[in-house]
Amino acid sequence: MEAALEEIASVIAKHKTAPANESGITPQSSKPDVPILAKKSFASILSTTIDLPTHPSQLLPPRYRGDQVVIKIDQEEYNKPMGLSKSNLIGRLMLKKGFEPIKVDDLKAGLNRLWKPQQSWDLFPMPRGFYVLHFSDPMDMQRIWGSGTCTLTSGYFRLYQWQSDFDPYTIEIHSLAHIWVKIYGLSWEYWCPNIIMGIARGVGMPLQLDKITREGIYGYYARVLMEVDVLDTLSQFLNVERGDYEFQVKLVYENLPSKCSSCRAIGHDVAKCRVFVDDNNTRGRSRSRKPLHGLQAGRLEKPRSYY
Repeated sequence: MEAALEEIASVIAKHKTAPANESGITPQSSKPDVPILAKKSFASILSTTIDLPTHPSQLLPPRYRGDQVVIKIDQEEYNKPMGLSKSNLIGRLMLKKGFEPIKVDDLKAGLNRLWKPQQSWDLFPMPRGFYVLHFSDPMDMQRIWGSGTCTLTSGYFRLYQWQSDFDPYTIEIHSLAHIWVKIYGLSWEYWCPNIIMGIARGVGMPLQLDKITREGIYGYYARVLMEVDVLDTLSQFLNVERGDYEFQVKLVYENLPSKCSSCRAIGHDVAKCRVFVDDNNTRGRSRSRKPLHGLQAGRLEKPRSYY
């Protein structure tokens, strides 16, 4: 007890002897110093960044073609990621009326529930509702591509074959559709998947065989799901060669969608084409009109800015 009282007395004595400032107020104990962060200079930021793989001085300088600037890229650098593109697809989300745009993570989660892929995959957004899909497993890619258009609560997600130099502002891809094609005239010995897929390749890109054809059950026709350009003239017959022997098969296309000869899009005919109707309504007038969504005379013109 006496030791505790002596300790308290010593603390009081120290407090009384603390020097006072000019106002007569004894200063409280000072707070620990807080380091002040100095503002980084531009040079210091550059010194801490990760080095570029190529020094800017080693890049090819621009060329000039009239008033246009031309940049040439290295072909070897371009070829490096092309090996991975074999497992790529292009998708497009078409929203139903009244639905708001979907976040990429939410869209991927919804597609995961539908597709149930075995391995990982990535979804990269592009302008105009397009996406690039990269699958780590080519079997996942092939199976999902063959499943065709996905129906979501907010809209439809359509798949296309991946193509290099893809431009989401071109219209050519809008004429591609997934169509079931029946192949008539095959003898029993030709009834194997590789031969049937090879024959179907004559009119488009074969995606999958139906269950009966895949299991080799011989019947009246083989049935193949195809990605075809419906704006092309679709062949009704194909000539098949085997050595010196040649025979002909007949093709029947199921449920071909409507196609428009004016704007070269599918899903409507020329009688319901907004571009064609707009053109007829303004024909003969002196005032000019703007193209509808970039569509003019059956082609898609790029806007000045992609954003």
